[in-house]
Amino acid sequence: MSSHARIVQEIYADFGRGAVAAIVGTFADGFEFRHIGGSDIPSATDRIGKSQAARFSEEFASAVEVSAFEPQQFVEQGSSVVAIGRWAGTVRRTGRVVLVADRRNGSRSRRRRLPAG
Repeated sequence: MSSHARIVQEIYADFGRGAVAAIVGTFADGFEFRHIGGSDIPSATDRIGKSQAARFSEEFASAVEVSAFEPQQFVEQGSSVVAIGRWAGTVRRTGRVVLVADRRNGSRSRRRRLPAG
């Protein structure tokens, strides 16, 4: 595994442990991040910079309870890395599932996104 894929794998492991400071420490000063989601998820907005990236984690954790987080494969081409796996979460305010995604035997077996409201 190359250094790019290894860095992304470590970021995902840190996310699973809730180690936000370790994650933010890997970002460049002008880090740009886009998270798309429904109106129930206040973190669904564009972010620029390390402090805004840390704020995203705080907002996301307060709005969504993650019930599964399982990165299973990291695919790299040049300096780009894609993580493939499964995650699921529930909006704390409404109790609605916002996304369930599964991969089995190398193929996407299920992806369901429900309205958060």
